[in-house]
Amino acid sequence: MNESILIVLDSFEYKRKEVELKKIVRDYFIPTFYYTQYENSFIKFFHKQKVIGGLVTRISYWSISLASAFRILIKHRSARKKIFINPIVAIFYTFLTRLINRKENITISGFLFENKSNLYYYKFRKWFVNFSYANVNRIIVYSSKEVSYYTGIFPNLSDKMLYIKYGRDFDYLITDSFAHNMPYISSGGRSNRDFNTLCQAMEEVKINHPDLFCLIATRPESVSGISITPVNITMRYDIRLNKFGSFIDNSLYFILPLIETDISAGHMALLEAMSLGKIILTTDISSIRDYVDENTVFFYKSENKSDLAKKICYIYENIEKKEIQAMAQSSKNCYFTYYSFNAFLERIILTI
Repeated sequence: MNESILIVLDSFEYKRKEVELKKIVRDYFIPTFYYTQYENSFIKFFHKQKVIGGLVTRISYWSISLASAFRILIKHRSARKKIFINPIVAIFYTFLTRLINRKENITISGFLFENKSNLYYYKFRKWFVNFSYANVNRIIVYSSKEVSYYTGIFPNLSDKMLYIKYGRDFDYLITDSFAHNMPYISSGGRSNRDFNTLCQAMEEVKINHPDLFCLIATRPESVSGISITPVNITMRYDIRLNKFGSFIDNSLYFILPLIETDISAGHMALLEAMSLGKIILTTDISSIRDYVDENTVFFYKSENKSDLAKKICYIYENIEKKEIQAMAQSSKNCYFTYYSFNAFLERIILTI
């Protein structure tokens, strides 16, 4: 008889497809699903605040995740195998199990550890991860280079690191619509974004296309280091996850500018744009190459404003051509074949 397993998901919306998800898992385990969320109405309100929004949002993330971890510990003790798709809940849960010396078979998906300017905070986070994940069985990352990168930071966890391609559903996320009074290129996100190069490129673009505009959906702290904001760039701080899909879908095409990094970068935005069948222009870095190639997206050279400006103009001037539209369709087909949540969950199950 198959063992029971608890799968901690990162959205309440997956409840609507629980029957479908159970079919994926039941050949291997007897599944129970626990639903969590990253934000609530309180977090959504403070997300737009420029001064204290980032800090309050972060503390609120931690608070609701810690509460979920306590509930799982109390109500689901019988499931000795657990998969956490929500990594914030996961680290609090594994910290609690370490404190009470409870051993379980735990898989954590979506590990991300970014450098911080505050050395003491960085060292505390590093200790917290090492302590909490000491008894974890698998730590899944979403970029091939992350395995060696994190092994260097956490040598004691090296045998637990595993690369699996990410996947997510987006149709349920789009519950609010976005409209603009003129055609625009969309861009956005927060972590590991290179909006500085995009702004410099758009400064060059306006010479030949003064009527071409780009809207960036992000947070104030993600653009604090930008050296120049040209008149054809507008920052939008009011676009949440439930509107981001509509924001992309109603644009001419989507630009994903990323910094050169060995950790996961831009996968959620990339996959959402792919699911919508949008033309995508993105930075040529390894973490993106793990998912797409020249048959599905346009690449530009990292931190090269002139190459980016050239590609922006090329796509705009040829956007109706069959080969460009065919690339967008190829990108959409690739998403539904490999990067839906169903495909992602099955990849995780096969590792256990």
